[in-house]
Amino acid sequence: MLDLTCGLGADALFLSRRFRRVVTLERNEMLARVAAENFSRMGVANVDVVNASAEEYLRRDGLRFDWIYADPDRRSDKGRKLVRLEDCSPDIVALKPRLKQVSGRLCVKNSPLFDVGEALRLFPDSRVEVLSLGDECKEVVVYDDGSGPLVTATALGRGSFSAAPGETAPPPGRFDPERYGYLVIPDVSLQKARLARIHLAGKADIWSDNGYGFAVEEPEGVLGRTFAVESIEPYDPKRLKRELKGRGAEVLKRDFPLAAEELMRRLGLHAGAGLRLAFTKIGNDFWVIRLK
Repeated sequence: MLDLTCGLGADALFLSRRFRRVVTLERNEMLARVAAENFSRMGVANVDVVNASAEEYLRRDGLRFDWIYADPDRRSDKGRKLVRLEDCSPDIVALKPRLKQVSGRLCVKNSPLFDVGEALRLFPDSRVEVLSLGDECKEVVVYDDGSGPLVTATALGRGSFSAAPGETAPPPGRFDPERYGYLVIPDVSLQKARLARIHLAGKADIWSDNGYGFAVEEPEGVLGRTFAVESIEPYDPKRLKRELKGRGAEVLKRDFPLAAEELMRRLGLHAGAGLRLAFTKIGNDFWVIRLK
């Protein structure tokens, strides 16, 4: 395994437990010395720390590895966050031809802001995995090893779901609020991977990958959270404020133009456990869902 981006060596340490030998590159001399000392003190003997940039090291002859791993630096020289892979260091896109010569398998860890469609554009035959923890997107990982094209949403500790790019689900019919007894909040990994509609097909009706699912009966095997519905009604802020002002509530929202904090302010609510309300937009209509 060749790790292009050592840093203090946390990823290389993880990789050392799964590969016979890891060569990890660190262009900063002080960081390279610190990482090497860390491995020595921990008794990790199968990691070689090389003080060199990826560009410099890859110019060497005779290189061959089973896998190449990279977690590019996403900060500019001025500390600004970078999202485009071409702007990060090392520039994996520019290095792609040489990386293909050195190994047929490349794994790239990207920012959680990185676009799945962009990943497939840059690596057309890859598997792109969106990872979440606690319903927070943590990273987008590209496995450019010929195992794709495929998109995977993984909620750590909860499960995964995969589909081919472009796969679609039949659109649901007209939204009928009286039909539904359950609200499904798809995991954020499904939302980021644009797989929510495919994942919920046959289990719940959903009109947008960024929205909620609605089910007649409680669905099973859903990657996300499910709540029993008390009622679904049109969003009428004046009426809601008259009824709810001063009460404590948990406010959820998806596909709705106002932030949860703004909704609470406008409706005169404060944080509390008395109510759980979900707000959404379907088509041109706005709805509030009271959850049990």
